Amino acid sequence: KAAQPAAFATIPDASAEPVVTEQAITIGGSTLAYTAEAGMLPLINDDGSPRASIFYVAYTVPTEGRTASRPLVFCFNGGPGASAVWLHLGGLGPRRALVNPDGSLPPPPFQVVPNEQTILPFADLVFIDPVSTGFSRAAKDEKASQFYGKNPDIEAMAEFVRLYT
Repeated sequence: KAAQPAAFATIPDASAEPVVTEQAITIGGSTLAYTAEAGMLPLINDDGSPRASIFYVAYTVPTEGRTASRPLVFCFNGGPGASAVWLHLGGLGPRRALVNPDGSLPPPPFQVVPNEQTILPFADLVFIDPVSTGFSRAAKDEKASQFYGKNPDIEAMAEFVRLYT
């Protein structure tokens, strides 16, 4: 049997440990250190079985030595079909996709550059992919359609926020 290309790699479930890296961005001549975390958070049924694995990317600024906590902004598009990638790389995150001055895309290869307009200096950021977007998926024995629609989408995102915090 031939090996599958990387494009068909298995999406991790929520049992995988988050990947955490230390990063920094220079904004207005000042360097801001931050932690980037990519992971999966499970949504759980009443019986303890998994309902879904929700993918997220969080950017947090260390608060050591500070007495005040930082605001936390959750960023997501509505699912199905709209992951948080364009909120992430299109405007709010510490890195952004490089576009031409008129907003069109330059020719490949595409680049990701520091985003000096990120709101990270003012608030920590958590980008969430609703079920069936990005890497977020319903659990093996669950129907993805249970997460579709205004109220199910709101309920799933509210549950993620509750579990994350």
